[in-house]
Amino acid sequence: MKVSTRLWLGFGVLCLFIGGLGSFALITMSSVNSNTEQIIHNWMPAVSKAYQIKLEAGQIHELQRQLIDDPTDQSLEQIIREKKDAVKALVEAYVSQSISEEGTAIASRFFIDYEGGEATDEQIKEQAKSGNIRGAKLLYEGVAARLFNDINKSLEQLIAISETEATAAGATNKAEFESGFQIIIIALCFVLLLAIGLSLWTIRSILLPIRTINGVLQSLAGAKGDLSQRLRIASGDEIETMANNVNEVLATVENMVNHIRDATTEVAASSERIETNCSQLSDATVEIADAITGLSAQAQEQAETTHASQRLVREYLNKLNHLAEKAQETFELANDAKQKTEHGSQQMASVLDVMMAITAQNAAANESLSSFRTKLVHIGNVNEMIKSISEQTNILSLNAGIESTRAGIHGKGFAVIANEVRKLSNDTKGSAQSIIQLMSSIQEDVEALTQQFQSNTRNIDVGCEQIQQLTATFQTIQAVNGTVMDNGMLTKNEATSMLNSSATIVDRFDQLSTLSEDQSAVSQQVSASVEEQLSSTQMIESFTKELSEQSGKLKGLVEQFHVANVNA
Repeated sequence: MKVSTRLWLGFGVLCLFIGGLGSFALITMSSVNSNTEQIIHNWMPAVSKAYQIKLEAGQIHELQRQLIDDPTDQSLEQIIREKKDAVKALVEAYVSQSISEEGTAIASRFFIDYEGGEATDEQIKEQAKSGNIRGAKLLYEGVAARLFNDINKSLEQLIAISETEATAAGATNKAEFESGFQIIIIALCFVLLLAIGLSLWTIRSILLPIRTINGVLQSLAGAKGDLSQRLRIASGDEIETMANNVNEVLATVENMVNHIRDATTEVAASSERIETNCSQLSDATVEIADAITGLSAQAQEQAETTHASQRLVREYLNKLNHLAEKAQETFELANDAKQKTEHGSQQMASVLDVMMAITAQNAAANESLSSFRTKLVHIGNVNEMIKSISEQTNILSLNAGIESTRAGIHGKGFAVIANEVRKLSNDTKGSAQSIIQLMSSIQEDVEALTQQFQSNTRNIDVGCEQIQQLTATFQTIQAVNGTVMDNGMLTKNEATSMLNSSATIVDRFDQLSTLSEDQSAVSQQVSASVEEQLSSTQMIESFTKELSEQSGKLKGLVEQFHVANVNA
């Protein structure tokens, strides 16, 4: 029987047992998964719905108590209706989805009791809305409480049945899983024993002959051994074919070793001659390389000097370009400053003319105030005269009164006239006194106004002098700006001329730099070629030495093999 047939047979038996074990495991796990899915989709939701029904029923009972306390609360009544609808929906869902006959019967009975209790709830609500709170509470604490306790007991039974049946389903599922798991463990142990038996059979029928072949090959792998030995295996399978192939390899290697011995001697002699020639060529190449290296170093130094000079010239060119830009900017700034200075001089001249006109107007106002002061003095003198006349008139009226008193009855008319004259004199004196006070006030105001005009005149004179000085300063600045413009124009022209000259110098340096770089590149290329030739020569010499050494080693290795024709 062939090795492949043996292996396929053992592998097929093992796969058959493993496939059967896997099928059994899949069937077992499928059953367990089905039971688990039934628990998840039927029993667990049933328990959850039972708890929800109990919770909703308790909340409805509590909300009814609150509705008795506040029967006008429409939102609370709406919540109770929604809760009742939710309880009915939960009960219907439990009945339609549950697979427990006892649980379905209890849920149906609860539904009937709950619908019967709704009539009591309506009576409680009507009593509360009609104002009979006490009657509503009696119904709530009596009939409604008993119904709630009965419903609560039914819900407790429903929850207990749901939990008991869910627990029983889980225990059944667990027992089925443990039974399948034990069968799988037993089958795995049997498969393991089968695999061990197949392994021992494979080792005995396949690996032992292979170890014999490996012993011969390991002897050859260590570069020693008897090449004249041959394998003798009669198993009638691929291993016997492998042994025959190894025998042919041994014969081929034995023949090749004989040829290698002869060639090794010739290679050693040729290597010695090549090594001598390479040594001479290497010495000549070293001398050429030293000369070219010196020339390349000089060319490199010249190129670096040229590059440094070129960088300096370019920096000088950049600075000149920057200087030309600054000269142009200075010329433009000076021209702008000149124009602004001329405009400022014109404005200062206009301001000076206005100040001179204001000075003339202040002088005319001062003259008018002086004339007004003179007239005020004249008016004061006239008023003093009027005051004096009024005092004399008053004295005359007093004298006339005295004389009229002496005249008696005949002097009564004269006394009346004297009295009127005295009144007129007093009024005239009072008016004159008021005029004097008014004139004094006007004279003080005129005096203050005169001083203010004089101060303004002095300030205007000082401003005129400063404006004249500022105008002279603007004229000086204008002259300086003209000089700066001329110098800026000269600087710009000189910088432009220097830029043109520097550009020519840069072109010359570029040409010189190109030539230096070409010379340096050629020198480096020649030096690299010589170094490459030297490296190749040294490499050939090294290879020759290595070839000579390898020939010696190869000869020593070949001598380790035992060849039949050598012994002969």
